[in-house]
Amino acid sequence: MGMLDGKVALITGGARGQGRAHAVTCAREGADVIIVDVIDQLPTVAYKLATKDDLEETVRLVESYDRRAIALKADVRAQDQLDAAVAELAGKIVAKSPYALAIGKEAFYRQAELGLAEAYAYANQVMTTNMLARDAETGIDAFIAKQPMPKWQGR
Repeated sequence: MGMLDGKVALITGGARGQGRAHAVTCAREGADVIIVDVIDQLPTVAYKLATKDDLEETVRLVESYDRRAIALKADVRAQDQLDAAVAELAGKIVAKSPYALAIGKEAFYRQAELGLAEAYAYANQVMTTNMLARDAETGIDAFIAKQPMPKWQGR
């Protein structure tokens, strides 16, 4: 059990160096990690800044501890960039089936109250219910046909 189990860490400048070290340490201690980095060369900085590959490597390292990692490209000195990165992430979430999101959210909180065996049994039940939903059928059909995001029916 780690010192940060169940926590979420927000690491700025996390693509490499000290930021990466902090992200990896937080993951090792049990935290999921949101990694924010500018991923651009700034005119006021003489040395080479982090790249997209650096950010992806930090994500990989965090995930190697079986922790979730979300990478955001933004300059944290500019509130509008940070707001835009968070809005983009939120947009990806809300584009999912509202039915699946509701089931998933309920299951997440319910599982936290259960023992391990009960939580696995409950998750199995929830996944079966979700796969039988009309939205799951619509989503799978769209994926197989390589069609754009379907219009969710919420059931």
